[in-house]
Amino acid sequence: MTEKSFHYEWMKPVIGTGLIVSSSGKWKSRRKVLNPCFHSDILRCYLNKFNYTSQKLVKVLQEEAQKDFVEILDPLILCAFASMCETIFGTKIDALENKNIQFSNSLKR
Repeated sequence: MTEKSFHYEWMKPVIGTGLIVSSSGKWKSRRKVLNPCFHSDILRCYLNKFNYTSQKLVKVLQEEAQKDFVEILDPLILCAFASMCETIFGTKIDALENKNIQFSNSLKR
């Protein structure tokens, strides 16, 4: 049984002991359950949604690039959140345009 290297330890306080940092035994069982969700046929169904959100992100980052200091963390978080809402819940929230969404603001903390 192979254990993760010490490099993964610093991630545990941030992301817990999920799939990325779990031991090989846990990883194998969890990966077996999740594997069908990431089959190429399943992911292909979401390409339009990912493309839509990615294009919105590109526009936001192009605007940010005009500034002296480029802030990319918030737009990346909002893009990921928008993609998750649309793929998991089927709800388009346009988090990158509507920055006043309470839950989106909570993600920034």
